[in-house]
Formats: sequence, C-alpha cells, structure tokens
Amino acid sequence: MAVVYIDGEKVVFDGEPPATLGALTDLLMQVLGQSGRVISAAAADGVAVQELDASRALASFDRVEITTLPQAKAERRLCESVLEVIGPIRARVEELAVEALRKPWPEVVGAFAEAAGTLGAAMENVGALAHIDAVRTAVEAAVAALGRWVEAVHGGEVARLALATKDDLAPALGRLAEVLRAVKEARG
Repeated sequence: MAVVYIDGEKVVFDGEPPATLGALTDLLMQVLGQSGRVISAAAADGVAVQELDASRALASFDRVEITTLPQAKAERRLCESVLEVIGPIRARVEELAVEALRKPWPEVVGAFAEAAGTLGAAMENVGALAHIDAVRTAVEAAVAALGRWVEAVHGGEVARLALATKDDLAPALGRLAEVLRAVKEARG
C-alpha cells in the first residue's frame, strides 16, 4: 500500500484508504476543496499521475505525493494562462478573416481549423472557473460565438465568416479577456 503525502506531510486515513489513484484523487479534491485548496501536481513513485492509469491500485505504488495550491492562486494562474492565449488567437482569427477575403479558401482553411482547436482548448481550460458567474456568462457567449464561427468556416462562406469574426467572435473573446483580467486581479 502506498504512503500518501500532501505538501510533504504524511496522510493518515480514518479507516480504509481509497483503493485506486482515481479514488484517492477524487477524495482529496473533495477534502481539499473544503479547505480552499486544489491539487496542483500529483505523482506516484515519481511519475506524474496524469501519465498513469488512474484505475491502478494504490498497493502497486510505494509513495504518492500530492502538491496543493490555494484555490485563489490556482485560479489566478489559470486566468494568466488563458489570457496568454486569448489575445494572440483573437488577433489571429481577425487576420484569418481578412486573409479569407484575399486568398483562395483551400489556402486558409487549415489555419482556421488550427485556430478553432486552440480556442476550443482555451474554453475548456477556463471552464474550471465556471463557478464564477461573470466567467460562466463570458465563456458561454464565447463558446456560442465560436460555434457560429466554426459553422461559417465549415460552410466556406467567406463574407459570413468575416462578419462572424468581426461582429461576434472577436468581441466575445474581448469580453472574456476583460472578465479574466478582473478575476485575476481579484485573486491577488
């Protein structure tokens, strides 16, 4: 059975410890969440947990180490990482909309797919802040705008795409960035 450490301190379980890494992580997320902390990293025998099969029994490990952060700090870091993506990708989709008006569609469609993938990943990441009403509202608007933008990309309708970018997606990303900057500041 693995010995579990949180921030360097050995964990003593009341009763039977969880049987798998997945169950351990779920339990710790619940307990830590009540104390305003979140898991920032986890390793079993020195290997990052995300690289392991979470269904493996804890008995197959000697040592599980969990590192935590205050939730406010984790939220601030998340805001920072998403903000690093939103500005450049907003500029890129605006640039692509102009390129689509000037170049043959087959030359730009791949770049649109890449931008959509980057935006989708950013929206997924910021979903961890959905418990904040302003973030949830801004994310919902940005995801809806992204959906309309992707429809225009799939339709190959260049004029509709340019309008969807200028009037819908770019402003929605701008509003999301404003909200994330406010959350970042509030989290110190």
